[in-house]
Amino acid sequence: MYPYILVNLRSGANFIRVDSKTEFKRCIGTSIGAGTFVGISKLLFKTSDPTKALMAGLKGDSRNIDMSVGDIYGTSYDKIGLPAEVIASSFGKIKDYTKEEIQALKKEDISISLLNMVLFNTLTIANLVAQIEKINNVVVIGHHLKVLELEQLLEMGFSFLSQGKSKIFFLKHSSYLG
Repeated sequence: MYPYILVNLRSGANFIRVDSKTEFKRCIGTSIGAGTFVGISKLLFKTSDPTKALMAGLKGDSRNIDMSVGDIYGTSYDKIGLPAEVIASSFGKIKDYTKEEIQALKKEDISISLLNMVLFNTLTIANLVAQIEKINNVVVIGHHLKVLELEQLLEMGFSFLSQGKSKIFFLKHSSYLG
């Protein structure tokens, strides 16, 4: 499996190149990670259980909040390979909403938009690090990754970003690592 990029998705996210059991180096990190989702969820939903916000988000529809390529161009942007449904701006639709429209937003929709923002930021960095380091395997560890729908969301997003050139893996007991 070596080499691979290890993505430690905790309070922030760290991206580590692993060449063997004893050889590794930190490539980069970001302050946006699982802690971002948990912290903002706690502020918005007044819950101390991030799993509730995560599960609510998996039932939400980010199209009510996020601006897509199709929202901007009316269709896909084929010249650069962007399908119409790709998110162009997280929370982008809200800038044009009235106070009443904002108050009518569903918590589930806000949660999935927030989750997408954190995950796609993480996946974009993971993909860039993998390209720079010329590595095709990415392993993600961190809390809440045992939720199947979350893994599927990560797999789908990473496959799109890497154009199928890299593969993402999840460890069975990843929440105990890092």
